[in-house]
Amino acid sequence: MLFRSSNQVQRAAIEAAGSIPDLRASIGGNRAGGTGQSVQFRLYGQNIDELTRWATEAQTRLATHPELADVSNNTAIVAPEVIARVDPQRIQDLGLTTQQVGASLRISYQGIVPAKFPRADGSEIDIRVRIPEAQRRSLDSIQNVPLITPRGTLVTLGQVADLERRDIPSRITRIGRQRVAIIGADPKGVALGSATGIATREMQSISWPAGMRWEIAGQSKEQQQSFANLALALAASVLLEFLVLTTLYESVFYPIVILSSLPLRSEEHT
Repeated sequence: MLFRSSNQVQRAAIEAAGSIPDLRASIGGNRAGGTGQSVQFRLYGQNIDELTRWATEAQTRLATHPELADVSNNTAIVAPEVIARVDPQRIQDLGLTTQQVGASLRISYQGIVPAKFPRADGSEIDIRVRIPEAQRRSLDSIQNVPLITPRGTLVTLGQVADLERRDIPSRITRIGRQRVAIIGADPKGVALGSATGIATREMQSISWPAGMRWEIAGQSKEQQQSFANLALALAASVLLEFLVLTTLYESVFYPIVILSSLPLRSEEHT
């Protein structure tokens, strides 16, 4: 019977799905978009467009290393968005407000419930009226959303606002009130420390713009903290041993000689 690790099963599934045309496969669940992966970096920035662009750049460069597998970033999962920039002078001339324009647009998208349909079991179903799905995805249809002025005249959204369609991350992560892009990867055929070192050197080689910074996160950060705590504990134990020997011998010279000979003795035993 062949046993494989979870990482091997995930990679095998992605490679198998990659042979299917027009199918984009990625790891979901708690590992989607860098979350839960062994090697992680947090990229901090205020401008969401710049953050997305540089996170994609880092992902592309990390993916060139064969020691890193399943390189991803959480800004790559995008959702379409339509931005309406209202002309304040135009709506003022028509007697409209930004709130009224926003309410009309929201009703067109989300719809309105004018009535409820009663079921035989006594429950009710909302009857929602809104523009068709195909028209909601068309800028031309959105521009033709009607607006009624206080004078009773009919104007369209396109007459009072400029519309723009763009893709934005479906989920924006914030840490300490700062926007964060999480870039993740898994080691492939190497230890976690080696993979982290390769990824860190690649991140250091990127000329990041002003106001943008990055840091190690996830298991890589925990490993570094564990090694730092281990070194601190070792240093504290040597210091305590030195103090005890100094008290016993009432001298500083002999404890130094004894402690300095310990590495040589350990090499002899090995």
